[in-house]
Amino acid sequence: MLGLSGVALVIGLLAVVTLFVVYANVFEADFIFDDLSVIERNRTMRGSPADIFGYRPTRFLVNLSFSAQLPEDGVTTTYRFHLVNVLIHLASGVFAFLFVRSLFSSPHYRSEHGQRSPEAWAASWLPVMVAALFILHPIQTQAVSYIVQRYSEAAGAFSLCSLWLYVRARIAQRESDGDVFSGLGLAFYGCAALAAAGAMLSKESSATLPLSVVLIDVCFFEGSLREALKRRLPVYSMFMAVSALGVLSLFVGGGWRAIVASADPFPFSRIQYAATQLYVIPCVYLKLLAFPLSQSIDHDVHAVGLGLSPEWVFLGACVLGLLLVMNVALYRRSRLAAFCLPWLLIQILITSSIIPIYDLATEHRLYLGSLGWSLILVIGIAAFCRWSMSLRGEADWDVRLAGGLLAMLACLWVGTCYAGLT
Repeated sequence: MLGLSGVALVIGLLAVVTLFVVYANVFEADFIFDDLSVIERNRTMRGSPADIFGYRPTRFLVNLSFSAQLPEDGVTTTYRFHLVNVLIHLASGVFAFLFVRSLFSSPHYRSEHGQRSPEAWAASWLPVMVAALFILHPIQTQAVSYIVQRYSEAAGAFSLCSLWLYVRARIAQRESDGDVFSGLGLAFYGCAALAAAGAMLSKESSATLPLSVVLIDVCFFEGSLREALKRRLPVYSMFMAVSALGVLSLFVGGGWRAIVASADPFPFSRIQYAATQLYVIPCVYLKLLAFPLSQSIDHDVHAVGLGLSPEWVFLGACVLGLLLVMNVALYRRSRLAAFCLPWLLIQILITSSIIPIYDLATEHRLYLGSLGWSLILVIGIAAFCRWSMSLRGEADWDVRLAGGLLAMLACLWVGTCYAGLT
């Protein structure tokens, strides 16, 4: 009989097959909306790499991939674009697996406190389940199916790769008695910086990557923000420099002119946008992650004062505040579970702050942040199954848990197929 590790391997293989099955129907889908203006009708995409860099420096790598896929005869077929999107999504899932698995090698899980965490016993199979849920969650259908949202996918893949390499660098550093300049550790740090640069050249929202690095250190290596800043500030400066260079490239390359020229006047202020996000985060984004129903490429969300009443904003702020308070209490019990909500908020920080964007809520902004939901869901299911089986005194709780995880995978299959078809 397969144990949980064997079931996890089977689920991982099934998830890869399922990924191509559920997205098979999008390969012949045509260009839509921004696909037309950014790719098909954009003469810059048929220009030189220098022209492409000047168009949008912080999206250079993805735009370069679009340019490479455009045929010289002008007859554009979309299946190649969709195939690359699916492959990038699969790469994101692989890096999500490697990243989560590497966290279980951190000092926290080697300590007595970490070994008592409810998820410590699941290190052999939890990363696979999290990665499967991440790539098959219906919320990802917009980022995968909408060709131009390769921006979100590529930024997510590079970010996860960078964070995985950073964790590996930290582990290698500890194994070499804290020597930052040890051969293996230095190589990992350098590769992490290169991957971070790749994220910044895919989408500007990757500028929050340094905050993700700090969060990892606080939860799994240092134990507190004060200790993390005191010991790791030079390394954080490296990631902040990469983010700063990415933002500055907008001005050096002139890409900011394209952004300003294509932006319509916003019907709402920065304050209105930020206040509306207090409603959007808990009442739209978290609801879609928990119950991915009524998905849409254009959610009918209005700004506060322009259709959205202040009472909804207050309710959303209360829900978000309550979740943050609960997260602080959860930190003492399970740092991996407490890692999830801050992770989500960091990934949507730029698009859900005072920087106004015409679309108040879009699903592709949850692409990388949904990893936090995948983590907390798998941890919760595993903890509940183990608790319920221990109450009954049954020894085969692991078999029932495996069955429950397979059932969850089947539900994801159906949900993602439905979301893709509609």
